[in-house]
This record gives sequence, structure tokens and C-alpha cells, in this order.
Amino acid sequence: MSFRSDGETIITPSLPFQAERVTRSYHKLTDGTEISREEHETIARDADGRFYDESKLTSSGDKPLPDAGTFHLIADPVAHTTLSWSTLSQVATSSRLSPSSHVTVSALPHGRDETSFVSKNSTIVTTQDLGKKTIAGLPATGTRTITIILQGAIGNNRDIVVTHDAWVSTDLQITISEKDDNPVSGTRTSEITTINRTAPEPALFQLPPGYTIRNQSLGGGVVSGLLTAPPPPSPPPSQH
Repeated sequence: MSFRSDGETIITPSLPFQAERVTRSYHKLTDGTEISREEHETIARDADGRFYDESKLTSSGDKPLPDAGTFHLIADPVAHTTLSWSTLSQVATSSRLSPSSHVTVSALPHGRDETSFVSKNSTIVTTQDLGKKTIAGLPATGTRTITIILQGAIGNNRDIVVTHDAWVSTDLQITISEKDDNPVSGTRTSEITTINRTAPEPALFQLPPGYTIRNQSLGGGVVSGLLTAPPPPSPPPSQH
């Protein structure tokens, strides 16, 4: 999700769905220490284009985290608002964009730009077509982005190769599966495990009782949240 001070307001109406997503990260240090985390999410989009994301960190290392708390985000591109809260407090944050600004909500891939700190002159970026396959019952097309951080760019005595794979349902316009492989930060996978195309219940987009709402204004520039992504290229008229 991104709020911008100019541009078009792009939503994805009439394509509702409900899904479960699992994200795992793993990194092994040079001394043999292993760092791993697992997060489970419920995500949904209604017929108006509103997005719902419920996430919970379920394990860290080999330890389950039953008391880690559950975090919620509702993004409403029509009303230009977001609402977020967690089970760890009784305070919810409501954010509103100024009327002159625009909002985009998209689950198309953006990747984790873990090479943004490296000069573009010190990297080589290429893409590969991975073809098509079915994931969670949906046909998806895959793209691999390969970023080579050239020797000496960050003090590295060899080239560093970072890959990002993304499988996208062009029908629902959401990312079905992603994989980041970075020798510096480790491996991260995120995949939708189950999905159905029924519209979520309206109650899903309501704040539960008992919360105090704290209002927050969003200024100019870009304010990014859980679903940060640029607008899809050349969107069909039904998206506007």
C-alpha cells in the first residue's frame, strides 16, 4: 500500500478473495548459528477493493510463540484510510490521507530491495521468465530477478548474487509465491497456501469492540505499509 501526493488512485474492485499465507526466513551465520522465523497471515480483499491483513509470528528458531500477538491492518483505497491494531494493546490507529492525495493498494510483487544501499553502477540486474505453473489452485506466471553486486562494491572480494522469484496470478492480480535468496541476509519464502474467491464477510473490516481509536494524519510523499507496491503497468480500465 502506498499513499502518494500525486498520480492516480488505483484499486482492484470486483476481484474478492480470502487466503492464508505463510512466510519463512532462514539465515545461517559463519559460526553455525541458525536464525529462523515463521509468520502466518490471513489476507482478504472485498468487492470494493479493500484489503485486510492479519499476521502473527508463530515461531522464532525452534520455539513456538503463542503469546506473540496478532496484528491487523485494513486498507481502504476508496475512503483513503487505514486502520491498524494488535492484540497486545487496546489502542487502534486510524490514518487518513489528505483529500488531494492518492492511494494505491496492490498485492503485486515489489520484492525486498536489499541492494538499495549499493550504487546502481555497482550492480547488474537481469530477469528471467520462469514460465507458468499452478499454485494453490491458481495458474501463475513466474519471474526471476537476479541482482549481482559487483566485487568491491561493499567491500566484497567476490561478486554477490541475489535472486528474487515471484509467481503472480494475473487473474486476481496478487502474488501467490515469492522467494528471496541473499547470501548476506539469508533465504525468505512467502507463499499462499489456500485461497478461495468468495467475498469476505463485511465484519472482517470492522474494528472489534473495546479499542480506543487514535487518529493520525498522513502527509505528503509516500507512506508505505504492509502491501507496498507500485501500480501495475498499463492496468485495464476496470482497475481504475
